[in-house]
Amino acid sequence: MRVFHTKAKEMRLQMTTDRKPLAVKLMIVVGCLCIAVVMASCKVSGKPSDMAWDKFVSGHRHWVQMDGYRMHYIDMGKGKPVILVHGFADSTYAWHKNVSALVDAGLRVVAIDLPGLGQSDMPPEGFVMSIDNLAGEVLKFADKMKFEAFHLVGSSMGGGITLYLSMNHAERIEKAVVVDPVSFWQGKAAMLLLLDAGPLGRLVAKGAGPWSIRIALIDVYYNDDLVDDILVNEYARPLSKPGYDTLLARLIQEYPSPAAMKMAGKYHELRVPLLIIWGRQDKWVPPEFGPRLHNMAPDSTLLMVEDAGHLPNQEKPEIVNPAIVEFLK
Repeated sequence: MRVFHTKAKEMRLQMTTDRKPLAVKLMIVVGCLCIAVVMASCKVSGKPSDMAWDKFVSGHRHWVQMDGYRMHYIDMGKGKPVILVHGFADSTYAWHKNVSALVDAGLRVVAIDLPGLGQSDMPPEGFVMSIDNLAGEVLKFADKMKFEAFHLVGSSMGGGITLYLSMNHAERIEKAVVVDPVSFWQGKAAMLLLLDAGPLGRLVAKGAGPWSIRIALIDVYYNDDLVDDILVNEYARPLSKPGYDTLLARLIQEYPSPAAMKMAGKYHELRVPLLIIWGRQDKWVPPEFGPRLHNMAPDSTLLMVEDAGHLPNQEKPEIVNPAIVEFLK
């Protein structure tokens, strides 16, 4: 069952952006290094990809020229545009359980690959992968698509970008949905982005392979049975991209900019209608952050999804999809 809180609240909460002790950081780094060393020689297997997804989006994949690189996106349906923004080391595939339902509801669904991720080209040299710059690329994309106003849906790190845009460009966002967003700087996901790893971060990213991706997905999902070869191989697709390991290391370093740190204490300033969706068993971003964000954001609705981890939109689409459709429509 789900808990669906609909009462909007106007309540300020005092929050801190305390970082975990250095010892905790080192434990995480060491754990990542162990995986990297063991898995560095792994290669993407010849197991099948998600052929149903590939067939569904065939003919709807496009690339648009940005400043110094091409951004990949999937554009399906008609109606009010909804831009979908994925999370760290993810892609448009993050929404493979959701696009069809949103299109069927009469929405124009536009899922993007952030710079360098998924099938997007690597950004030009000197591009900083900070939350503010990535949010800026989403706005530039919307401008190129001639979307004056649009709905925005973001997962994990993409949820952080969605919150940033909703706070700083409210005139462009009609409604926003965040799925287990990186919103307060605590938890595994936030710690990953706070490691300041430098060359170490590149080594960790370089060690990623199908087995390490499987380990990560099992940790991300609540139901391990859903982590099959197809899911693993889809998430492993970008590993062969030249420079992908460096990009992930840069993302770890650069995403948590001063703008991201300041944002965490100002959610009471949000004026865009917000649907917050959270997996009750999320190990990466603490589930208690859902009510915390809900209490701060004045015009917000909270949906806690039972038996779901960090990606409830993938694990429980039968619950998440109707909630998003009802909220946006």
